[in-house]
Amino acid sequence: MQIHDLSLERIKIKTDSENDRIIFVGAPNKEIPAETWRLLDKALQENLVITFDYQSLKDDKPRPRRVQPWQLIFDNGNWNLHALDVVKNGRRRYSLGEMKNIQLTKEVFTLPKDYDFRKMTLGSFGCMCHDYYLDFKIHLHGYAARYAKNRLWGENQTIVADTERPGPDGDGIILSFRSNQLYSIQRWTWQWADQAFPLEPKELVDDWMARRERVVKISF
Repeated sequence: MQIHDLSLERIKIKTDSENDRIIFVGAPNKEIPAETWRLLDKALQENLVITFDYQSLKDDKPRPRRVQPWQLIFDNGNWNLHALDVVKNGRRRYSLGEMKNIQLTKEVFTLPKDYDFRKMTLGSFGCMCHDYYLDFKIHLHGYAARYAKNRLWGENQTIVADTERPGPDGDGIILSFRSNQLYSIQRWTWQWADQAFPLEPKELVDDWMARRERVVKISF
């Protein structure tokens, strides 16, 4: 299994410390045991259902999982497994660092026809996505506005001047696009809180307002 960037295969890189001219920023946050890689490699190569124990943020203790492993994804410092939960018949993502007691089964599965994870994530916000899609409108100004103009954030993207809310320097814009990555967009919008605020949809506006209220209540 190739887990490195294939575009770098033709680049000859000396390994001595005086020639560190190409580096990767954002190394994995957690070291993954070699046995985990070995088992997942075999499962992916042979399309084998696997079982493991996993504790999600919502669970009070690790719980058994039985999944079809579909894809390994490196996103924001974490290795994730995109898989189909056989019991719940739903797509899930699991952090490799939290998967324990991985076991291979003899059950062979078939990937969905024309499977491509990249087609499932309508946006540029990592691997987290939902089954539903929303239309987003976000006001941006300052550096956030300049940064946003150079990226493609989702389907049907448009960028227009925000004449009602021009911002302190008159450079306000409205970024509009369609995506299924609400959770990541909520975090991204709040990240620019002094230079951005949401206009649509309600789910994004409510989340931003709730975060602001929590910050206001903090006493120092």
